[in-house]
Amino acid sequence: MTTEIDLRDRPDDEHRDRIRGALDGAEPGEELRIAADRDVGVHLIRYQIERGRDEGTI
Repeated sequence: MTTEIDLRDRPDDEHRDRIRGALDGAEPGEELRIAADRDVGVHLIRYQIERGRDEGTI
């Protein structure tokens, strides 16, 4: 299954919230496609760091 997230013309705080919500709700093997008009890499990295802290892996 593929989940598509369109973040074009949306504020940065919405990028963070929608990416986090999609990743938290994703099933193993599910694909996420993100369309954005600016780099969202920082939100993805931040999610990984915060999730690692929550799980005790960092």
